Amino acid sequence: MSAAHAGNGDLTQGQHAPPGLASVRHLARHQVMGLAGVFLLGMAVNLLGGRWRRQAVTGAIAIVAAFGAGALTLATKNNWWSYAMAVGFIAALLAYGSLLLPASADHV
Repeated sequence: MSAAHAGNGDLTQGQHAPPGLASVRHLARHQVMGLAGVFLLGMAVNLLGGRWRRQAVTGAIAIVAAFGAGALTLATKNNWWSYAMAVGFIAALLAYGSLLLPASADHV
């Protein structure tokens, strides 16, 4: 079985993946799934109502920043960009999550 059939499509037969590459790919898949989840959460917030537009825009900006930082992580192999991607993810999660929670001022 060649390396391409083993799930490493970018390696040719006879080449070996660096140690930890599989775990990095595994983590990257989870990060992309997390970003997709936050994106869908933002879409749900936009469908529920537009009066909190400022927070929704903030969440969208955080998603774009996280995506850009992720691309820079892959391009530069610099872990600080990975950290920036995580910060963008958390910021988007907080922005969209706060929109889904009932505000105490709305119920008074």
